[in-house]
Amino acid sequence: MALVASTFVEGNADAVEFCPTPPFHHVLAAATYTLHHQGDAPFRVGGLHVFSLENGGRSLRRLQQIETSGIFDIKWRPDEEEKVPCLAQASADGSLRLYSSGEVQVHDPFQMRQLTMQNITSSMCLSLDWDPFSQCNQNQISVSHSDGSLSMVDVGNSQMQVGQHGEAHSFEVWSVTYDSWKPHVIYSGGDDCHFCGWDLREGLHRPVFRETKIHQMGVCTIQSNPHWEHAVATGSYDESLRLWDIRMLECPIVADTLRLGGGVWRLKWHPSDKGLLLAACMHNGFMIVNVNDGKMAILEEYKDHKSLAYGADWCKGAGRNCLETCSCLLNMPMEVNNAVGIHAGILKSGQEKSILNSDQEHTTAAGSSFPQPSAKSGDSRTKCFVATCSFYDCSLHVWLPAKLPCCVS
Repeated sequence: MALVASTFVEGNADAVEFCPTPPFHHVLAAATYTLHHQGDAPFRVGGLHVFSLENGGRSLRRLQQIETSGIFDIKWRPDEEEKVPCLAQASADGSLRLYSSGEVQVHDPFQMRQLTMQNITSSMCLSLDWDPFSQCNQNQISVSHSDGSLSMVDVGNSQMQVGQHGEAHSFEVWSVTYDSWKPHVIYSGGDDCHFCGWDLREGLHRPVFRETKIHQMGVCTIQSNPHWEHAVATGSYDESLRLWDIRMLECPIVADTLRLGGGVWRLKWHPSDKGLLLAACMHNGFMIVNVNDGKMAILEEYKDHKSLAYGADWCKGAGRNCLETCSCLLNMPMEVNNAVGIHAGILKSGQEKSILNSDQEHTTAAGSSFPQPSAKSGDSRTKCFVATCSFYDCSLHVWLPAKLPCCVS
């Protein structure tokens, strides 16, 4: 791998997401969560940091910093034609917040502004996901909470309303995600070691399945493969990555298990390659896993971070071309490469201000015959940029994997 750009953020970095909306594939957001103590009462603060990846991926330019509550998760709205970028934030204060850039013209500065905020729980919001089957302006977001519950939030043009809410787990629900192929189906994973599937048409009172025996510790992350039907991956504090066959929704089967070490906190399937999975492994850095014929193997490791590996994402664009052709949309005066100080816009308490910031153990299920993709993947990409962030050292890296055929210049 090759580190191409890095910087620091103010606060403990725990999530990073590239924008999926063209022509803004070069824009990435990083989130922070910092716990403070004031007497006996802890309070959590955070920041949303927006960057532009430019010069063919060799430099990061900070566009904006928004001070907010501590952030556990962020997700951009899935790529849809004729829609502006929109970002959802799961907050430690129990709120769900939406940000949007609005209509951005050529040479206009790219700035995210808060559209709306809704307090949806008295506990903390831990993770979120956008419904991939939402249409027009009627979006739905699933949110998981620290009290073990789940909420389905209906999002209109600028308003939010909790549609369904239910108790799902005994402890914190670290992950919630929609199935990429089955409308109305979501998955959740919690600190109770349970992996659950839910059919929203039947409500949140009883899951379609509740798997309680496979994960030895809490389930931290779940990802449905958007290019490979029936393939779902889970990561756990027990340091294992598991590939599930969900053809029988009432009784999912573990197709393969791969020990990654460190606690598997976040997983991201590649945006176009069905068989590549990016993993943030807490105490053991970041890994790229190859999935072939239902079996998993570590393809590459990235261990340049000096702290807990929490946030990870793939660039959603078509490699080098999207980064070179889209950078003209941004009109900011200063640039950062490898953590130099830059000019940043900050939104604080609704007021816009400008400041200057410094800145393998391997097991396979016996007799498993996993459904395979119908075609080869990974033939059309030129570069596969990866963004990762780590917690206590407050660092954000963008790097280029070395062992992927698509990444050879």
